[in-house]
Amino acid sequence: MIYRLQELGLEGNYLHVIDSFLTKREISLKINNHIHPATKCQIGLPQGSVLSPLLFIIYIRDMLSSIDGTGLQYADDCTVLMTGKDSSELQIRIENNCQQIQTWMDRWNLLINYQKTEIVVFNGDITPPIINANTIQISTSSKVLGITVDDHLTFEKQYSISTKCLTQRMNMLKPFIYAGLSPDISKKILTQVIMPKALYGASLWDYKTTISLHTYIKLLLGAHYNPPTESLHLLANIPPVNLVYTKERLQLIRGLVKTDNVSMLSDTPRSAITLKFMSDIKKLVHRTTKLTDLRPVDLTRHKITNCIQKEWTRQWNAQLANGMCPYGILPVLEPEHLFHQPLPLNNWRKDVGALCDLLTGHSRLLSFQYRINLTYTPVCTCLIEEETAYHYMYLCADYDAARAHTNPSTDNWESVISFLNLTRRLMF
Repeated sequence: MIYRLQELGLEGNYLHVIDSFLTKREISLKINNHIHPATKCQIGLPQGSVLSPLLFIIYIRDMLSSIDGTGLQYADDCTVLMTGKDSSELQIRIENNCQQIQTWMDRWNLLINYQKTEIVVFNGDITPPIINANTIQISTSSKVLGITVDDHLTFEKQYSISTKCLTQRMNMLKPFIYAGLSPDISKKILTQVIMPKALYGASLWDYKTTISLHTYIKLLLGAHYNPPTESLHLLANIPPVNLVYTKERLQLIRGLVKTDNVSMLSDTPRSAITLKFMSDIKKLVHRTTKLTDLRPVDLTRHKITNCIQKEWTRQWNAQLANGMCPYGILPVLEPEHLFHQPLPLNNWRKDVGALCDLLTGHSRLLSFQYRINLTYTPVCTCLIEEETAYHYMYLCADYDAARAHTNPSTDNWESVISFLNLTRRLMF
């Protein structure tokens, strides 16, 4: 380790301090009440130290520098990408690269964990290579930075793993939700615990997590019946998931395109892989960035959410067109007319009895279990009967403004206001 630091030009007191940190250490083993005598530790880095990860990265920084392929490295997790004209050429390249890595390991007194080493062949068939009497197994999938990549690039296994993990998290949260978890805390759990897991790398396997994510959002928000997906997104204050996927694809493409012209990539050593990969990405993004390909929304029931979704899409598509069209990746998107539909108005359709039945019989947001914070919002998506009472109960704090949009009978309206005020006092 000291020699590796000297290669980087580190010297003087800094080097002496690190030398003392690494060499002048003792370890002992305690079993029950018996303590083994202390022994000097000559190898390894102290676990839990802030400096140890940095020193480890410095130590293995050139491990993949001499391989014939593309090396991907994150901490102690290394991945090598190789191609060949046929299976025979690929077999030779794999064996040579494995031998080079083993030689580097022997030089710097490191060991390869062959139990965790595997090869995934995406096209063709090879024989498992043998390095130092250790056979490297051929696998159908491998995990790279938390994403399971299968040999057919379907990401079905990754989808199953993500869904299973999300289900486990939701099962842990269900007792707290049913016991009366605050909606504010539920939203924080959704955005900080559920969404990151559901959206990590999700741009690779398209919208398969949307269905399960819709169920989790509905559970965390305490929604009754089966509200529209767009309404749940607005209540949770998150953009539509399909647009989040599109945005991630944009970032992925922009990370790939480093030049002023895509044709210039033909001069790079990995032009074939790069252009093929970008061609697949172009097809994937092209299919999901057109306004006409968005899931149809019933304009008569969800006009405002439809406009908001289109506006978000228009803004992100504008960024896409401005950022990517100069590279010739996507055609210029034709603008569409937005906001032609009038804003929906609340229409009162419930009497007091139906309102009580709706709140107590079909909703988990009971007044004695939940402390609901009334938040004023100018956006109303409650155009169907099942959502009207939910809107007045939990979203509309300005009852006078809501009343101006309706034409109920005076007696019926006063009864409803009295009931709502009584329920609010019970909550707070």
